[in-house]
Amino acid sequence: MNEELLEQWAKLYHFTREISELEPWERLTEEDALVYAQKEKGKELVFSVLGNACPFCGIACYPSWAAYSRARLRLRGKNGRQEPLFMLQDAMIGIWGARKDVSKDNYEIIKALGLRGHGDGSWLHFEKYEEGFYPATLSEVEVEELADAMGNLYMMMRAIYENRLPDFKPGMMLLRWYDEKTKLYMTHPFPMQKLAIPSYPVVHIKENDYFQSTAALPTVAYTLSLDWSYLPFTAKDGGREFFPKLLLGINQEEIILCSDLLSPNQSRVNIVFNAIEQLFRSAGKPNAIRVCDRELEAILSEFCHKLGIRLNYMKTLPALNRVRKMFIDHMTR
Repeated sequence: MNEELLEQWAKLYHFTREISELEPWERLTEEDALVYAQKEKGKELVFSVLGNACPFCGIACYPSWAAYSRARLRLRGKNGRQEPLFMLQDAMIGIWGARKDVSKDNYEIIKALGLRGHGDGSWLHFEKYEEGFYPATLSEVEVEELADAMGNLYMMMRAIYENRLPDFKPGMMLLRWYDEKTKLYMTHPFPMQKLAIPSYPVVHIKENDYFQSTAALPTVAYTLSLDWSYLPFTAKDGGREFFPKLLLGINQEEIILCSDLLSPNQSRVNIVFNAIEQLFRSAGKPNAIRVCDRELEAILSEFCHKLGIRLNYMKTLPALNRVRKMFIDHMTR
């Protein structure tokens, strides 16, 4: 590791350890958003202190308000799919864990810095989380970005703990930015911004010959329940470990009608249409399709409308959750 990169790692560890000395977990929760407007890159990084709803102590840095919102919405959900939630975020996270949790690469960084932990919960290490992928060591660019951001987060934390922000209350959003007029960094509380609800574009269907042949298939009296979820184990693609995504469909008798595994580089739209068109050609078109995922709803809405199939969005699909659990238990024996 070159000297310049090691200095950036040292800077990152320094500010993160200084933040931990303030014990932010005693005052802040995952719901508190601390936003740093990064002038050089023209984006807002959103920090969240993990340790209440999360099984470990950490500090997450999300690359946007949308990424922070997705994480919060997932944590608020009931997780009927039993997905490994903290593996499905887009964030750089500093974690205080056990020695066994530290990867080989991160251990080499800790050793090069002359640091170490003293028991479970004291080994500070950093991971890059990207949805669908197993956590990875930070790149050189990410280390530099996070070191700068942690330095500014430390200043935000000091402002809170030194009572320089009398208007700041739990549940508010704290924003730090560089003011070009005064040439000073400003830190100010604001009412919490609404979470960004993900929206998905409707997939438009061309009524070509292939569609017409699908439309001509007979309609059979059954209901298809369809959902997808990440599996709790990893596979490899091009050297990167990822969590496969399982697309599963069942009928009202809880019989599996279709199942496919997706990797991150595959088109979700193509996988969905390939799976259901194969099913339609072998079993006929269903009367109705039920989904509990807004992306699936957007993919299938125009398709189902044009085929006269009733598409219902449900908050949860308990029968499919049961079948999925048995399916995964069988796969992981």
